[in-house]
Amino acid sequence: MQTRYRYAFNRFMIGDRYLRIRDGWLFRKTTTVPYNRVQHVDTEQGPILRRFGLTTIAIHTAVGEHKIESLDTAEAERVTALIAERVAAAKEDL
Repeated sequence: MQTRYRYAFNRFMIGDRYLRIRDGWLFRKTTTVPYNRVQHVDTEQGPILRRFGLTTIAIHTAVGEHKIESLDTAEAERVTALIAERVAAAKEDL
């Protein structure tokens, strides 16, 4: 049930210069993370997520951690690689 909730009410958008994460159902929160502020990107998968083939992506900045939760593991790998590619390109532009 929680996974269906997360999928229905959590969205993310990968732009050219930033990543936007929208979270919440009743109280919505939108976070915009410029790629040049990202320090590193991790994936997390506990035993329950692993059982259902899901993964969470954690994007670390100096301010804190931002998460894209409960993605299909294959999709999470593609998204992580794309974010890492955009972060590297943003760091080269500096």
